[in-house]
Amino acid sequence: MTATGAAPGRTPPPDEDVRAEVRDSSARTMLVEAAAGTGKTTLLVDRILGGVREGRVRLAGTVAITFTEKAAGELEDRLRTKLAEAWQQAPRDSAERRHLQTALEEIDRAAIGTIHAFCARLLREKPAEAGVDPEFAVLETSAADLLRERCWREWIDGQMDARAEPLREVLRAEVPLSALKGPALSLLDAPEVLEGERFVLRRPAALPAELSSDLVGGLAAVRKVLAGLERTNEHSRVLVQAVEGLDDLGADAVRRLGYAAAGVPCEDVLRSVSKGLRDEAVGVLEPWLAAAASLGAHLAADVFEWLLGFVRHYGRAKQARAVLDFQDLLWMSARLLRRDRAVRRFFQLRFSAFFVDEFQDTDPLQAEVVAFLCEDPEAPPADRMEDVRLADGKLFAVGDPKQSIYRFRRADVLIYERFKGLFGPAGFGEDRTRTVSCNFRSTSRLLDVFNRTFERLFAVSDRPDVYQAAHVPLGAPADAAPGGAPVLAVCPPAGVYDPKRQAGQGRRFEADALARTIRALLDGALPGADGLTVGPSGVAVLFRSLTGIDVYRAAFDALGIPYRVLGGKGFYRREHVAETLTVLEAVDDPLNEAAVVGALRSSFFGITDEELFRHREAGGRWNYQVSAGGSAPVQEALGHLARWHARRNRVPAAQLLREILAATRAVQAFRLKPAGRQRAADIDLMLGRLRELAGSAPTFSAAVRYLSAMRDGGAAEQESASGAEPGDDSVCLMTVHKAKGLAFDVVVLADLAHAFASVDKVGPLVVDRRGGQMGFRLTAGLRSQGYDDLAECEHRNVQAEERRLLYVACTRARKLLVLPLHWARDTAAGSQQADLLGTGLFADAESVPFGREQDGVYYLDTAPWAGELGGGPRPRVLPQDDRPDAEGLLRRRDEWRLRHRLLADRASAADPFVLPSVTDAEAEGARPADETARGVGGKDFGSLFHNIMARVPLRAGEDGGDPGPLVRGLARIEADLLGLDDAATEEAARLALEALAHPEFRALLDAATGVATEVAFAVPLAALPFCADDRPGLLEGSIDLLLSGPGRTVIVDYKTDRVPPGRHEEAAAAYWPQLGLYALAAGACGRAAGEAELALFFVRTGDMLRRRLDADLRRRLADRLSDGGRSD
Repeated sequence: MTATGAAPGRTPPPDEDVRAEVRDSSARTMLVEAAAGTGKTTLLVDRILGGVREGRVRLAGTVAITFTEKAAGELEDRLRTKLAEAWQQAPRDSAERRHLQTALEEIDRAAIGTIHAFCARLLREKPAEAGVDPEFAVLETSAADLLRERCWREWIDGQMDARAEPLREVLRAEVPLSALKGPALSLLDAPEVLEGERFVLRRPAALPAELSSDLVGGLAAVRKVLAGLERTNEHSRVLVQAVEGLDDLGADAVRRLGYAAAGVPCEDVLRSVSKGLRDEAVGVLEPWLAAAASLGAHLAADVFEWLLGFVRHYGRAKQARAVLDFQDLLWMSARLLRRDRAVRRFFQLRFSAFFVDEFQDTDPLQAEVVAFLCEDPEAPPADRMEDVRLADGKLFAVGDPKQSIYRFRRADVLIYERFKGLFGPAGFGEDRTRTVSCNFRSTSRLLDVFNRTFERLFAVSDRPDVYQAAHVPLGAPADAAPGGAPVLAVCPPAGVYDPKRQAGQGRRFEADALARTIRALLDGALPGADGLTVGPSGVAVLFRSLTGIDVYRAAFDALGIPYRVLGGKGFYRREHVAETLTVLEAVDDPLNEAAVVGALRSSFFGITDEELFRHREAGGRWNYQVSAGGSAPVQEALGHLARWHARRNRVPAAQLLREILAATRAVQAFRLKPAGRQRAADIDLMLGRLRELAGSAPTFSAAVRYLSAMRDGGAAEQESASGAEPGDDSVCLMTVHKAKGLAFDVVVLADLAHAFASVDKVGPLVVDRRGGQMGFRLTAGLRSQGYDDLAECEHRNVQAEERRLLYVACTRARKLLVLPLHWARDTAAGSQQADLLGTGLFADAESVPFGREQDGVYYLDTAPWAGELGGGPRPRVLPQDDRPDAEGLLRRRDEWRLRHRLLADRASAADPFVLPSVTDAEAEGARPADETARGVGGKDFGSLFHNIMARVPLRAGEDGGDPGPLVRGLARIEADLLGLDDAATEEAARLALEALAHPEFRALLDAATGVATEVAFAVPLAALPFCADDRPGLLEGSIDLLLSGPGRTVIVDYKTDRVPPGRHEEAAAAYWPQLGLYALAAGACGRAAGEAELALFFVRTGDMLRRRLDADLRRRLADRLSDGGRSD
């Protein structure tokens, strides 16, 4: 058997014995806890490969579950490559080679993908048993959001019409309707709430009528206590106002009083009572406020049960549309396998091996699905995941509980811990959990800091309902290089540190310091970096949340640091994105004057406030559908808006936005601003979002309303097009969650002083899956019985996750970790800065050893920046003797102004450029006069024909049949965009079909090994063979058709000219220089190899003229460019 451990010539890692056991134990079910940087995916691939070699794993019956579709694709590629390599190395005629051959043939039948894709497969195979439409579609996130919004409006409107009693009670409690939507939507993310037999929402033992009676009975005593308050605070004032506002003791009024008092903490009210009366006040207020809280708990339970009606309404809406969302896939699959044992047995036999990656982020429903399908068929069928006995050799899972950070996506590390128990002695007589800890990513000195830090932070909880992963020391390979100082601490210098500064106030100072640190790093001038050389793409700045990122972007812009922001909330509020959305809102609704004016003032039109004022003074209107006077620039812009408004429902929204961007050149304007690449990438992402909405938002208005709602709600953009691309050299700004699975030479952790974990941030629904209970909160005072205990437990688990987030963030670094410390006070409970300082490994603010290394941490000397942080340079008063001569300063200013003007003149003078079309027939007047007209024969007609040929499949069989319908359909679409009539449409379609059937044209296509249409190019003239190396300017154009084949490249150019009979050679003589430049440009771009052949296809007559790019044509091109090809 071929080894899959350490590479030849390298020392095996310290945990090689465990890795070898994992690879070679395919007959044993196993869980591997693989720490950060240890190669989890490699282990998974090696495990599959080992099973294939032994003949124990057949890929046709294999399921491999990954966290994302991208990870699934990478896993399949790596597995395919490994199988091919192993097959080549295996002995001929051996059983191992036959097993590998079978695996290569079956790999496309393996279920390698996300858990959602796998569950969709289960439901489609057993739709009747699952109760779903066999042809169901899966709702993407944006489509699901739109449907949720629509269902909410439908349902709440129906409840208002029906005057539902829970709704009336909610309004009686003075809860606004807007406050109901969030709690309602939270129920959709936990479909288990519909399973009342599994999860219970507790109610107070006393009935509402009894509680109301208690409130009335104790009211007099409460009034007496409140009358004697010596002062008031926020909570005591709420109680005083509620009691004083009670005019009668009717049932409705008493309940209203109870709801108002339900959220008032007794201890806070007691602070307003004089010390001598507090004991008496406690005896009065405590039971009375407890009764009010219980009454509020009844209302919360009533509202919860009422909102379940919305959950069912949403379910019916999906059923009517034959769609399921991502939560449905998991919930329905788990429920099907739990309830229908025959179906469970069917799939147990169907799938023989399961491999699960990133198992620490398992969803509770995912854990059930995996457990039921990997159940031992000899064991009694279990009703709960915890009772499953796993089949031996069927399941291999790999994960790291220290990297479980997706609790907000329902990933529950407590579920992981309970699932881990299935691998224990109770199931197999031994512990089947193994640990690998050799980190191949980070330097050994960096690993030492990680170990010393997290052995203090990863303290195991003493509460059974709160989980924290145990620390596992990370080891380095024996031959790992030690590296320099692994951690760089950036602390405020004397005069800047303020122990009272809050996290939000400290961001601006911290952002400036980090920007200067990164600038020095990129310039190779950073002290303490031990000569580290790194480009922008090797640096990542990681945030817990991208809220407040604008100050960091501004600091990076100021120092010219290229960067890109990946996703995050507030995407739709970024200036350029908001401007684009404002233009779309203006196009959608001419009566939305605020949007229209905003569009006119935006980068799309750039109209000044003064011009807008003149427009109104001249009698102009903002409604672009009303003809009126006004200034010419504004009228022109309004005309554009009117035309786009008329087209908004005739073309897809994404296409209309592309037209708007092309007409206004807005993307070019965005690129000229700071972080221009980021801005352009964000606009690409917005185009992608509009394309995704094409199915779920059938009208332009619906798509715009959805994007507006995302902006108003501060929605996050999950998949940002602004991610790093090949060749992109920018610093990445992203959240820790997005950085999971990535690695960078240098990692900077920003905003560490911000505390994110608090009880107040716990959501409206809390589910205790261990105890089978739920808690529901409508408002701060209206909480179900037991919600506070469940929320406190959830809060503690979130705090534990914050430390795991810090672990994930730190372990992304290969060579250097940068930590900003002490820029805000470190006493905020739950902040990652407080956690780090609490380890005792980092210096206190008062004892920072600037410019020195201490315990593996180099403390950067930031004193030179003291006067420049947080708000730009501070004024510096010089002594009288040191003040420079005023005349000298004026003279230097004048010299600078002269240099600046000369530089600006040179910069504003564009390089000359050459368009091939300027050097050819048009320059010689060969084009017939009627070619400038619109309609059949005009330039627009030529564009129509070219657009059809660029989009229609050219090779035989690509379109799967008769090209006629496709060509005519394309002709109609393109003609509509160009504003051409039916005659032009029919003529262009006819010519295209005749061209596709032309024998010589088809022969060229059949002989080609590569076909490319509309090949755009921009080549420096200096790159052409007959131009000097210092020749300025560009050659720009677009090749209609480029055919590549063995030893030659054919450049084809379509001509729709009306050429008189017998004059094609004459017309072609004027066009050959154009095609010659095309061929030279293709060669300079690497798109043409071998001999270049030129072909002019006059499509109206079917004449095709061909020639080679010979020496004579090259001389003509050189002469033409040197004489008249320049544009000054």
